[in-house]
Amino acid sequence: MYGFYKVPYADDYSMVLETHAVWENTHSVWQVLLTAVATAAEYYMTWTGAFTSTFLQALLPGLGSFKGYFGASWILLTVLVLGSFYLGKVIFCEILETRKSCWLIFTSIVVFYQVQHMPYLYDAFYWYVGGLAYIFTYGVRLIYIGRLLHHIYARNQGKKNSVISLILFALFTVFVSALEDACTSTPMVIILFLILIYTFFQNKGKTYGVMAFSVYLLTWIICIAAPGNMARQGSVGVRNGIIYSIIEALFAGAYYISLWTGIRIILLSLVLLPIIVYAVKKSNVQFRHPAICVLMTYGIFSAPFAPRVYANYGDVKDVVGYTLNFIHCLYVLMWVVNLVYLTGWFVKN
Repeated sequence: MYGFYKVPYADDYSMVLETHAVWENTHSVWQVLLTAVATAAEYYMTWTGAFTSTFLQALLPGLGSFKGYFGASWILLTVLVLGSFYLGKVIFCEILETRKSCWLIFTSIVVFYQVQHMPYLYDAFYWYVGGLAYIFTYGVRLIYIGRLLHHIYARNQGKKNSVISLILFALFTVFVSALEDACTSTPMVIILFLILIYTFFQNKGKTYGVMAFSVYLLTWIICIAAPGNMARQGSVGVRNGIIYSIIEALFAGAYYISLWTGIRIILLSLVLLPIIVYAVKKSNVQFRHPAICVLMTYGIFSAPFAPRVYANYGDVKDVVGYTLNFIHCLYVLMWVVNLVYLTGWFVKN
């Protein structure tokens, strides 16, 4: 309800400046879209390489009108919910092959927890530009991972590997990769690399595994090579080394795990446990490698801190609100992934 009383804030105004003027002068949707493309191109040269994000940010709901800005909250929250439910459906209904009720109850509880314990709720759902770069990106990438897993686990691989399907998924990959090129992209690169390795070990879905990783990586390189990123780095200072950044990121990950692991996440686990036990008992998945799962999810969770350390962008214990929202969502996601996998390992052994 609070979203109905919100007005544009901070970067919202600068991002919509050009598209608002075009709309006021022409009332042409096509001209507004062209102006959004021009805005993304300008920011690519001066501020950030995440061209999908800047394109969408220039299309601020209401285009600067206070009356239309309420749509921002609905868009951000809806994408988070849709992404969570779609990935949950693929995992529970297609991979674990359990009842839909398990998927619906499990995902509803997890999403409710994430929203209620969002570190900075305002930055997540009531500020369009900040929320789009992180919470919207998080939700869309959940959908993307869900689609990739769906293609990999598809029973009719020949049909799923059609040229049109591959082209559409490649375009979706470009869109997703260019949503954000720093802290949200590093865990995605790791996840896609692990999925790629999995497809070769299991000898299924290799076409999608290779395509997803290579297209995402190429687009990501194009994003981070943007002159705008270099310009921003010049205002910050000297970058740190890669090895140092990775080590510091791992320490930062341990710090935030210790900070957020408490009675609330334990209670969440206890509530979810009966659903998980029921799901894994009836599943054909064997859950043979719990230690690898823990190590991989720890690395994925720590990955968002590496770009911040590398760019020398401030103390990792003082992360800005909109970025911390994404990291907390990732923490909850990695926690429940471990909970499912370790429970499956315990039940099966």
